[in-house]
Amino acid sequence: MTMEITSSGRLPWIDMLRGYCIIAILLFHTEVYYTGDAVIPYSFYVDNVLTIFFFVSGYLFIKKGKTVDAAFVKHKLRSVVGGMLVPYFLLSAALSLPKSIVRGISLSQLLTDIVMGRAYWFVAALIVAEIIFLLLLWISRGSGLKMFLLVVNICAPLLPLTLHYCGGGLPWHAENALLALPFLFAGYEYRRYEKDCERRCRWPYLLVAAAGLVCAKIIEYTHIMPMCVDPINIGSWPLFFIDNALGIILAIAVVKRLPVVSRVAWTGAHSLVYYFLCSAVPLAVSMLFGRIGLTYSGMYSSILLVLVIGYAVSTVITWMVNKPLQKLRFLINS
Repeated sequence: MTMEITSSGRLPWIDMLRGYCIIAILLFHTEVYYTGDAVIPYSFYVDNVLTIFFFVSGYLFIKKGKTVDAAFVKHKLRSVVGGMLVPYFLLSAALSLPKSIVRGISLSQLLTDIVMGRAYWFVAALIVAEIIFLLLLWISRGSGLKMFLLVVNICAPLLPLTLHYCGGGLPWHAENALLALPFLFAGYEYRRYEKDCERRCRWPYLLVAAAGLVCAKIIEYTHIMPMCVDPINIGSWPLFFIDNALGIILAIAVVKRLPVVSRVAWTGAHSLVYYFLCSAVPLAVSMLFGRIGLTYSGMYSSILLVLVIGYAVSTVITWMVNKPLQKLRFLINS
């Protein structure tokens, strides 16, 4: 069932999963900017998409059988700096001028947001989460039980305290990083026991999981339970974790059974750059449609048209930006 590793060392199902998630995020932002609100409720899929990204980061954090030693810690820190931190500063700075013009925000405020990690919350939170996770992995020496206890003992008391006393959010979205930790740990553990999980991942169990996920979504919708990941606003924590655990299980099971779509896989392989464009490009395309008189009139097909154009524009920009970023990452890691 597991797709084979490609000659470049990539896992196609991981790229496919991230690719579909990026398209889902593009859809959400397209709906918001083109219509003025989310047509499909946020809790139906957006929180699941974001937690899947956290899960995948945990899955890819360390190769199975790799020793957690000083050399690995050094390598991983350089990877975080070259793979996420430097692109965060470069791409945030590059998009500052368009943001300033379109949204009427001063460049000084945008610079402050970049330095404080507020420019792109997801990337900032993931950077902090991976650094914390690396520290916990080093302390526990890779022991699953010790990691579990550390994650629980850090997240259980700190996350509620942070949300209560720091309503405006912490620098570098540290509160979101705490929320991400359980999903990073789940991804890390899944990789260790992937074959066992696959043997148990049969259709009867998947149908039960699908029914459970539908029930969770119905409860959230009918009881108006928010499931917002940023800013964190969770109506029911047990339901949030059940919902997202089932969503992750089903997403992995489905994507491993799908044929590889090269365009989607390419999107997933370059998901970081796409993420930076997931807000700006749909906004620009929506504004262009508004200028030429093609405003939203209730036809969902028009949203899909804006989505396709936004996806195409994002792909072209990502292709242009990718090579310079790869060279920079190589210089940092060499």
